[in-house]
Amino acid sequence: MALYSNITEDEVREFGRAFGLEISNSLHMPGGMSNTSHLVTAGSQHYVLTLIDNPFSLKTQRMLDLLLHLSQAGINVPRPLTTVDGSPTATVGEHKGWIKHFVEGTCYTMLPDDLLQSVGEVVAHIHGVPPCDGLSKSVAEALPDAIDTITEFAEPWFVEWLNESTERTRNVAAFDGPRGLTHGDLFADNIVFTPDGKFVVLDWDTSCVDLFVVDIAISITGIANSHGTIDVQRASELVAGYSKIRPLTDRESAIMREAIEYAAFALAVWRFRRHNVHFPDPKTADRYLEAVRLAESVRSPGWHLQPR
Repeated sequence: MALYSNITEDEVREFGRAFGLEISNSLHMPGGMSNTSHLVTAGSQHYVLTLIDNPFSLKTQRMLDLLLHLSQAGINVPRPLTTVDGSPTATVGEHKGWIKHFVEGTCYTMLPDDLLQSVGEVVAHIHGVPPCDGLSKSVAEALPDAIDTITEFAEPWFVEWLNESTERTRNVAAFDGPRGLTHGDLFADNIVFTPDGKFVVLDWDTSCVDLFVVDIAISITGIANSHGTIDVQRASELVAGYSKIRPLTDRESAIMREAIEYAAFALAVWRFRRHNVHFPDPKTADRYLEAVRLAESVRSPGWHLQPR
């Protein structure tokens, strides 16, 4: 996960004691987009301490309720701890955080091709879980305000690109299709493949009630990208797996290309806001450009998924 909050070793150990753990070692976990996390060791067990940096994440109690809800529905998710006082979070100095069990397994930067259909099936199973209360705003609800937040910080060309993308993907924002519980950020590094063959899904901070086709498109943006473009073969494999569990409607299939562009457009906005407005950092300031290129890679009207 990204590093947005600096924390000392003494503070890490104090967090551990709040959860009844004697932490002997900690290591910052790189990657991710939302919050700062550390891999910590207590005895022979590993855990993840997550500091709540992202003001747009689900509130922690709602997150714990969601994880329990998903687990009861058969979705493999990390198991959170509670403090010795029964609270889901602890506060140490200026930091608020929570601890969950570390999931042992393999996490890929680029998913192997032979796992794409299986991950598509996982997305479909998530969409089969009834929504619960207190989820984040949908992309269509959150995106306009996010764009308003960043325009004064953006270069003129990017503002023009945002306006153009808003117009190009207007049909997706207004789409009246099947919707329900979604993950909202299913990139490759949010899936752990355990030694016993399970798929454990991480990072539910942006889970919301949204269009299923948008969540599929977000997953394609995060999983089917290759060398800066959306790989049509990888995207098609993921959707083929999804369709084994929940076949797309004809209208969803027809709007999928535009939905992928919409997902990449939204990703460009989130990344610009994160790395240039809320947590300015020259090292990551240009990460939004990757999403711009992904959006443009599917702009051709001839781009479409391959039947499987």
